[in-house]
Amino acid sequence: MQKKAKLQLADVIFVLTCLAGASISIWLFEKSINEVLSKNEKPIAYITFKEKTAQRQFLDAVLWDRLRQNSEVYEGDLISTMPGSAATVHFYSETAELELFENTIVRVHEKKAGGNEVDLMKGNISADSSDGNFSIKAGSSVIKLESGSSLNAALEENKAFSIQVQNGNATYFDGEGNIQIGDGNGISVGADGQLRTGALAVNRPSMTEKVLKFNDELYPVDFKWSAGTADAIIELSDTKDFKEIRESYHIKGTFETSLLLAKGTHYWRLTVDTETEGVSEVALGTIYVLQTQKPDLVAPVENYQVSYRTKKPTMRFIWKESDHANSYQFEVSRSPEMSSPVISKRISNNSFFVSDLSFGKYYWRVTPYYAVNSTGLAGGSDVQSFTINQSGQLETPQLILPAKTGIVNTRMPLSNGGKAFCKVNFSWKDCPEAQSYEIQVSRSQNFGNSEFRGNTYNNYFIINTQNVNFENGKWYWRVLAKDLEGNTSISEVRDFIAIDANIEQRTLFPLDGYRVSDSRLQDTRFVWKTNIPGDTVFEIARDRDFTNIIYSQKTINTSVDGRYLVPNTYYWRIRSKLEDLSFTTPAKTLIVEPPMPAPVFTAPGDRGLAVVRPRTPYTFRWNTVPGADYYQLKIYSGIDKQTVIYERNFIEASSAAMAAFNVDLEYFGERTYGLSLQAFREETSTSSRASSYLGDYTFTLVKIKPIELISPEDKISIGGIEAVKKPGTVKWSYVGIPYKTSLVVYKDKIDDEHIFRQVDNPDKTVQMPRLYEGKYYWTVTGLTEDNYDISADGFRTIEVGPIEKLPVVPIVEPKHRAKLDRTYFATKREIDFEWKTVPGADRYEVKVYDPSKKIIFEKIFPKNVTKFKIDDFSKLSVGTFTWTVEAQSTFEGDLFQNGKIDKNTFKIDLPNLAKPKTFDNGVRYGR
Repeated sequence: MQKKAKLQLADVIFVLTCLAGASISIWLFEKSINEVLSKNEKPIAYITFKEKTAQRQFLDAVLWDRLRQNSEVYEGDLISTMPGSAATVHFYSETAELELFENTIVRVHEKKAGGNEVDLMKGNISADSSDGNFSIKAGSSVIKLESGSSLNAALEENKAFSIQVQNGNATYFDGEGNIQIGDGNGISVGADGQLRTGALAVNRPSMTEKVLKFNDELYPVDFKWSAGTADAIIELSDTKDFKEIRESYHIKGTFETSLLLAKGTHYWRLTVDTETEGVSEVALGTIYVLQTQKPDLVAPVENYQVSYRTKKPTMRFIWKESDHANSYQFEVSRSPEMSSPVISKRISNNSFFVSDLSFGKYYWRVTPYYAVNSTGLAGGSDVQSFTINQSGQLETPQLILPAKTGIVNTRMPLSNGGKAFCKVNFSWKDCPEAQSYEIQVSRSQNFGNSEFRGNTYNNYFIINTQNVNFENGKWYWRVLAKDLEGNTSISEVRDFIAIDANIEQRTLFPLDGYRVSDSRLQDTRFVWKTNIPGDTVFEIARDRDFTNIIYSQKTINTSVDGRYLVPNTYYWRIRSKLEDLSFTTPAKTLIVEPPMPAPVFTAPGDRGLAVVRPRTPYTFRWNTVPGADYYQLKIYSGIDKQTVIYERNFIEASSAAMAAFNVDLEYFGERTYGLSLQAFREETSTSSRASSYLGDYTFTLVKIKPIELISPEDKISIGGIEAVKKPGTVKWSYVGIPYKTSLVVYKDKIDDEHIFRQVDNPDKTVQMPRLYEGKYYWTVTGLTEDNYDISADGFRTIEVGPIEKLPVVPIVEPKHRAKLDRTYFATKREIDFEWKTVPGADRYEVKVYDPSKKIIFEKIFPKNVTKFKIDDFSKLSVGTFTWTVEAQSTFEGDLFQNGKIDKNTFKIDLPNLAKPKTFDNGVRYGR
């Protein structure tokens, strides 16, 4: 027995004081680091977290504080989510929820009129409102949700803003009006403030979707969206930057589809074209396909038997956890169908103690509860049985720790190189009727000389190695149980191996799943770390169980050099031996790859033609190589590929199916050249550098000179009269004899619908047609007999102005506002009209209107007639008359030019004639 050291009272007081001080310090530190600030006002919401956490800044504060689960949120709080986090804000005043995705900043408000408003400052949110009194503000834009509606909204760094209504309806306000957005529709506001309706809107899946599956089969994930065209591309990638596209689907004629996805993280990108050429709309999101398994029951094992005499046994139920489960429904029943369970309880961890079961046979199971997708209870375990027997025998202690032939550390390494004493834990299964236990530890299996004996009332015992010297090597231990009646029972004898260090053995490089090019495997060094004395065996096998080992090497080092292996999938590990124990690291996968396929040129193809136009670089195009990070392109002086005349060693790869690179070949001679292209992959933590087979090609360079546009010059302006009467000619030239040519004139816009005139195979001087007001574009297209495009570079423009009006006709009489009274008509019985001629006029149109604006005279006079008379007084009356004279010109018999019109008035001012008076002369004589 180890001699006990005497403790002084001062030592005890000193130790207790230190422990108290340390406990208070730890409590204050934990309180400080986890403190969540609060305000002396009524909160408007509380926040919960799905992933990681978020931080909050009060409206009137500068510091940020870290939010906990169910932290309260106040008016004007600024909330920010970190990378990889997700949170939900639950508002008190209405049944509304706001989901915040990673890297999002919002400010929350409670409106005076009731309801809530959120200022979106950056990132992605999902909002759901039940009573319709909820709005979202982004810059100068406001979106109000109707009752029972939900939407997704995003605000980019460049202030571009997009909305996608998933359910119900929303109203968009921008200060100039409002737009109703229905179920499944969306809008977007560009960085320039331009509003686009009918924008791409994805209803399913959400931007961050989690689904749960219970088997190894692929899981169907539904996609549903709305857009301006039923033509979309869905791409899947394993990386957020879509550097490598794993799968691509072209969806036509529908706005929904379903994809089968395996377990893992899938980044998706949905792209649709817009009416603007070259502009597409893109939606991004992430789908987490989570896989779980039914829980395996660990203890008690199937058909487990336990006995007790008078005190009911305390049983611990243990099971292996199911991935992603939030809790478990624990059930014990006397029926194998689990009907009428005697215990049914929701448990948050993977173990539970029961101490009130009487004797008999029982059945038990656990059923996980999943919050993902609101799955609930699903995927229950198998049903296992156990039996509780009541007898007069004292149960034998069942040893737990240390495990049989397990490793026990008796010293712990320190940072300064030394070692400290430590504590060794021994534990066993509690016997219900046992009053106390005695633990015995010995170097011999028959316990002829026990180095240590200890007594305890618990089912565990701790030995400090400072008091017991455990020499390195094999030791034995057992436990003796005693009850109140003096009965005893003794456990089995179990061995363990004591060692004064932490056992460490792990492989470091290559990582599990490492991909290495077969040409670089011999340069790869396999590295591990171990402190087990003796030799280490390095092994490579074709299977994970190492039943087919193809290479084995014993070494005292912690690394070996690689060796050549044919492309295939392999597994590697190390193993060591200590006493009777074997230590083997888990197998790591090694994928040996052949070279990547050679890139294939599409322009020019092998032995193809590279047709070069002046001042225009030639575009080499090739099919991209999956997994390539960059390409190397070389051009040789001849087909023998001896002299490199152009080299580009780093052409960055793209995710598109086709790669392109421009080279200026204008000063290259017209002959045949050699061409090579090779793809390369950069080294990463999970893969080595790699290269493709060399793409070896030749091509012939052909230079062409395009058609030259001579006149009229570009950007000229022509008056409207000249463009009709003297439109001029179009001239062009070409050094040779073209096979096919066309003169094409467009009006206002360059497309097939705006072709104004087209002349096939025209002369090199062509009469221009009559042109009217507007903007015209003209060019000459052409092909050689070898079908080379020799069309002119670009277009020339002609701006045609309007046809100018002739000047106002000078009036002679009646003068403007002339007064024709009794004096005027005393000598005349007609009204004379006269005007002066206008240069360029071919005729004059005269109109006379009475005071009611009705035309009483209208006539066109030839250019040599400048006067006329009105002598029909029946059309005249007292009042103000209006008359106009318009100068006009004609061209080829038709009206060509109108004139400016100046209205003139004259007034007829005559007194009203009184009705003659008559007198009654009575009855005439003779009547």
